[in-house]
Amino acid sequence: MTTRLTTLLAACALAAPAALRAQPTTYVSTLVADDVTGASDQHALLGASALVTQSAIAGATATASVDDMGGAAHLFVGTSQAWQSGTAAAAFGYHVTLTNTGGPASVAPMQLFLDGTFHRATTGYPDGEAFANVIGRAWDIGTGTLVSSVDLWLFADPLNASRYDVQRTSGALMLPRPATVGGATTYRIDWSYSVSADAGWTADFQHTAQIYFPTVAGIAWTADGGVLAQQARPAWARDERVDFEIDATTTPEPATWALMAAGMLGLAVVARRRRA
Repeated sequence: MTTRLTTLLAACALAAPAALRAQPTTYVSTLVADDVTGASDQHALLGASALVTQSAIAGATATASVDDMGGAAHLFVGTSQAWQSGTAAAAFGYHVTLTNTGGPASVAPMQLFLDGTFHRATTGYPDGEAFANVIGRAWDIGTGTLVSSVDLWLFADPLNASRYDVQRTSGALMLPRPATVGGATTYRIDWSYSVSADAGWTADFQHTAQIYFPTVAGIAWTADGGVLAQQARPAWARDERVDFEIDATTTPEPATWALMAAGMLGLAVVARRRRA
């Protein structure tokens, strides 16, 4: 199972930047497993907008979908037995061009708001866990420089296992404004999302992971067609401040998809771990 998934993810990582550089790219994957019977069901598909496991494992499910128009991902994983695990992942990438219009702003914040619900659907399995992760990267495609990154995590609280545990977090990619008035810079933006659950836990992130690109004085922006329809911040995040450092390491753009693929595979392996 791991070999098949590794091969597919590697193919996607190599093909996506070259073949889909000029348009939005999407990727979804799901995995459910039963350690007792050895049964498993996995799907991984580049260019898909939605994916649901067609699993024969009763009580375990995973779904993944991407909304390019709204700039959001929707993920769900549910298990009902101590020996079951599941992972759902989604990624999408696109290009954003910033133009310096002469105002005071020096950076444009692309904000991410993540919220979801963890719930222990089946009690009596103290070793169970659930978590969600979002990784964002912004690359200057002219120089191959990684200009900003964000890595967000949410973990189920075992002390709140008897109820629906709503958790929220937020972050931002900080995109530098072009140096000269009238100048333009194009950035490659990549987001990858993953949720995992096992041993009776459910991770419901079906209505979450919204991206918001606020209007700032001095910077105009355009994006790949159909991507990033302007939307408001979630109600719970209306007062959120943007205060994140800029990461300025240098890595070629094709590494973006390879890193995301490796990250999603790693999370799947964690969720798939066997108990002694």
